[in-house]
Amino acid sequence: MIIRNVTKDDLFKALEIVNKKYENNILFDYEPKPKGKAWQVKLTVRNSNKKNGSVSGSRLGQSGIMGYGIVHHIKAACWHVHGDFFDALPPKRKIICGRVVYNPGENWQDFNIGPIMNPVYYSEACDCRR
Repeated sequence: MIIRNVTKDDLFKALEIVNKKYENNILFDYEPKPKGKAWQVKLTVRNSNKKNGSVSGSRLGQSGIMGYGIVHHIKAACWHVHGDFFDALPPKRKIICGRVVYNPGENWQDFNIGPIMNPVYYSEACDCRR
Protein backbone atom coordinates (compact mmCIF):
# COMPACT_ATOMS: atom_id res chain seq x y z
CA MET A 1 0.00 0.00 0.00
CA ILE A 2 1.05 3.60 -0.55
CA ILE A 3 0.61 6.09 2.30
CA ARG A 4 0.86 9.84 1.74
CA ASN A 5 1.18 12.78 4.15
CA VAL A 6 3.05 10.82 6.84
CA THR A 7 6.64 10.48 7.99
CA LYS A 8 8.56 7.26 8.47
CA ASP A 9 8.37 7.94 12.20
CA ASP A 10 4.54 8.13 11.95
CA LEU A 11 4.51 4.66 10.37
CA PHE A 12 6.60 3.11 13.15
CA LYS A 13 4.54 4.84 15.86
CA ALA A 14 1.35 3.42 14.32
CA LEU A 15 2.92 -0.04 14.18
CA GLU A 16 3.84 0.22 17.86
CA ILE A 17 0.25 1.16 18.77
CA VAL A 18 -1.15 -1.75 16.74
CA ASN A 19 1.27 -4.22 18.34
CA LYS A 20 -0.14 -3.44 21.78
CA LYS A 21 -3.47 -4.89 20.59
CA TYR A 22 -2.05 -7.83 18.66
CA GLU A 23 0.53 -9.18 21.12
CA ASN A 24 3.55 -7.83 19.21
CA ASN A 25 2.73 -10.07 16.24
CA ILE A 26 2.52 -7.38 13.53
CA LEU A 27 5.46 -6.13 11.49
CA PHE A 28 6.34 -4.54 8.19
CA ASP A 29 7.10 -7.15 5.53
CA TYR A 30 10.00 -4.93 4.42
CA GLU A 31 11.43 -1.60 5.53
CA PRO A 32 9.04 1.22 4.46
CA LYS A 33 10.19 2.43 1.02
CA PRO A 34 9.96 6.08 -0.01
CA LYS A 35 7.88 6.63 -3.17
CA GLY A 36 8.25 10.30 -4.01
CA LYS A 37 6.44 12.10 -1.17
CA ALA A 38 4.76 8.87 -0.02
CA TRP A 39 5.74 5.56 1.61
CA GLN A 40 5.21 2.03 0.37
CA VAL A 41 4.53 -0.46 3.19
CA LYS A 42 3.12 -3.94 3.67
CA LEU A 43 1.81 -5.31 6.97
CA THR A 44 2.36 -8.95 7.86
CA VAL A 45 2.41 -11.18 10.94
CA ARG A 46 5.23 -12.97 12.77
CA ASN A 47 3.11 -16.03 13.53
CA SER A 48 -0.02 -16.69 11.49
CA ASN A 49 -1.21 -19.68 13.50
CA LYS A 50 -1.30 -18.64 17.16
CA LYS A 51 -3.30 -20.92 19.44
CA ASN A 52 -5.07 -20.82 22.81
CA GLY A 53 -7.03 -17.63 22.24
CA SER A 54 -4.02 -15.53 21.26
CA VAL A 55 -4.69 -12.54 19.06
CA SER A 56 -2.77 -13.30 15.87
CA GLY A 57 -3.93 -10.55 13.50
CA SER A 58 -3.62 -12.97 10.60
CA ARG A 59 -5.82 -13.65 7.62
CA LEU A 60 -7.29 -16.86 6.24
CA GLY A 61 -6.62 -18.14 2.76
CA GLN A 62 -9.45 -18.85 0.33
CA SER A 63 -9.91 -22.48 1.41
CA GLY A 64 -10.46 -21.48 5.03
CA ILE A 65 -13.00 -18.83 4.12
CA MET A 66 -15.06 -20.72 1.59
CA GLY A 67 -15.81 -23.68 3.84
CA TYR A 68 -13.74 -26.38 2.16
CA GLY A 69 -12.88 -27.80 5.58
CA ILE A 70 -9.24 -26.77 5.38
CA VAL A 71 -8.21 -23.76 7.44
CA HIS A 72 -5.27 -22.18 5.71
CA HIS A 73 -3.59 -19.27 7.51
CA ILE A 74 -1.49 -16.84 5.52
CA LYS A 75 1.17 -14.43 6.73
CA ALA A 76 -0.86 -11.37 5.84
CA ALA A 77 -2.32 -8.93 8.31
CA CYS A 78 -6.10 -9.03 8.54
CA TRP A 79 -8.74 -6.37 7.96
CA HIS A 80 -8.83 -5.41 11.66
CA VAL A 81 -5.04 -4.90 11.80
CA HIS A 82 -5.17 -2.63 8.76
CA GLY A 83 -8.09 -0.62 10.17
CA ASP A 84 -6.35 -0.21 13.54
CA PHE A 85 -3.11 0.78 11.76
CA PHE A 86 -4.97 3.39 9.68
CA ASP A 87 -6.63 4.72 12.86
CA ALA A 88 -3.19 5.14 14.46
CA LEU A 89 -1.82 7.26 11.59
CA PRO A 90 -2.10 11.07 11.55
CA PRO A 91 -5.52 12.30 10.39
CA LYS A 92 -4.25 13.98 7.19
CA ARG A 93 -2.93 10.74 5.68
CA LYS A 94 -4.16 9.23 2.43
CA ILE A 95 -3.80 5.50 1.76
CA ILE A 96 -3.93 3.75 -1.59
CA CYS A 97 -4.27 -0.01 -1.31
CA GLY A 98 -4.73 -1.62 -4.70
CA ARG A 99 -7.82 -0.02 -6.21
CA VAL A 100 -9.15 1.17 -2.84
CA VAL A 101 -8.39 4.70 -1.60
CA TYR A 102 -8.75 5.39 2.12
CA ASN A 103 -9.23 9.09 2.69
CA PRO A 104 -9.21 10.50 6.23
CA GLY A 105 -12.17 9.13 8.16
CA GLU A 106 -12.57 6.10 5.89
CA ASN A 107 -10.40 3.59 7.76
CA TRP A 108 -12.80 0.65 7.76
CA GLN A 109 -13.80 0.13 4.12
CA ASP A 110 -14.63 -3.45 3.22
CA PHE A 111 -14.36 -4.96 -0.24
CA ASN A 112 -14.56 -8.27 -2.07
CA ILE A 113 -11.34 -10.32 -2.22
CA GLY A 114 -12.99 -13.51 -3.46
CA PRO A 115 -14.03 -14.74 -6.88
CA ILE A 116 -17.05 -13.23 -8.61
CA MET A 117 -19.06 -16.46 -8.28
CA ASN A 118 -18.36 -16.77 -4.54
CA PRO A 119 -17.61 -13.30 -3.10
CA VAL A 120 -15.73 -13.07 0.17
CA TYR A 121 -15.26 -9.76 1.90
CA TYR A 122 -11.96 -8.74 3.46
CA SER A 123 -13.58 -8.52 6.91
CA GLU A 124 -14.74 -12.15 6.58
CA ALA A 125 -11.18 -13.37 5.97
CA CYS A 126 -10.00 -12.60 9.50
CA ASP A 127 -8.61 -15.08 11.92
CA CYS A 128 -7.40 -12.41 14.28
CA ARG A 129 -9.59 -13.60 17.19
CA ARG A 130 -10.82 -10.06 17.74
